[in-house]
Amino acid sequence: MTTTTDLTIPFTGPNLLANGDSWTDPRSVADCNSTWPALLGISYKNIALGGSSNQRIFRTTIEYLLKHNAPNILIIGWTSHLRSDVWYHKGGSLRISPGGAPLHDFQEYNNECIHLGDL
Repeated sequence: MTTTTDLTIPFTGPNLLANGDSWTDPRSVADCNSTWPALLGISYKNIALGGSSNQRIFRTTIEYLLKHNAPNILIIGWTSHLRSDVWYHKGGSLRISPGGAPLHDFQEYNNECIHLGDL
């Protein structure tokens, strides 16, 4: 006789986890309730940041999933392959963006921003 054990963990987190660049970042619009995750009308957590590289999007998604209950839905808005994060010894990162995201987008995260045109 075989027995099964239900390993289901009750879901208590947001229904949706959204991550990406400025197309998803609530700070990139005048009204944070007008971002596409907010317009879906379900509970959500938005960890997007304008000017992000795919490296940052992937890293912060994994970090969130390891620390919190998994959402029912995960939507990632990938960005240009030309954006990059470079980590340095002080634990910070340099965000390299060919289009140049405004520096103020990164001040909240204590990171520096370098635009390829400035090099």
